[in-house]
Amino acid sequence: MLMNGCSPSVFSNNILILGHCKCKRIDEATSLYRLISKKGIIPDVVTYNALIGGLCQVLLPQAALMLFHRMLDHGQHPDIQMYAILLDGLFKNKQLTQAMTMFQQMEDLGLELNMVIYNILVDAMCNAGKLTTAKELFHSIPMSSPVLVLTP
Repeated sequence: MLMNGCSPSVFSNNILILGHCKCKRIDEATSLYRLISKKGIIPDVVTYNALIGGLCQVLLPQAALMLFHRMLDHGQHPDIQMYAILLDGLFKNKQLTQAMTMFQQMEDLGLELNMVIYNILVDAMCNAGKLTTAKELFHSIPMSSPVLVLTP
């Protein structure tokens, strides 16, 4: 890119960061994140989504949470997709208490929770053997969220 007179943007760097994360090469992804930050390229929500998802994928949920809080400290605002990525990652890494705390924060912030969020919660409760809680969550889904019913 540089040889052609083009400067890499946050968008082009996001592609590389996401590629590294998908290949579980989180060290390369975080190195690139630090490098672009030093060059004055401001990471966006897509950058953070990729990194947080990658950190959770390689079993580093605490690092994902730290990055989430660093993002907030830098004035970036998470979207519902980021919360979904983080919730799913926390649950899959057996961090039920932290995930439920995150869910409560989402409710407290008045975020419009979608079916993806509820599916993550219900699935996590089932996987944890908390079927009663899963049923309660399922029945608490607001009617404004479309519910898909499959019939044989």
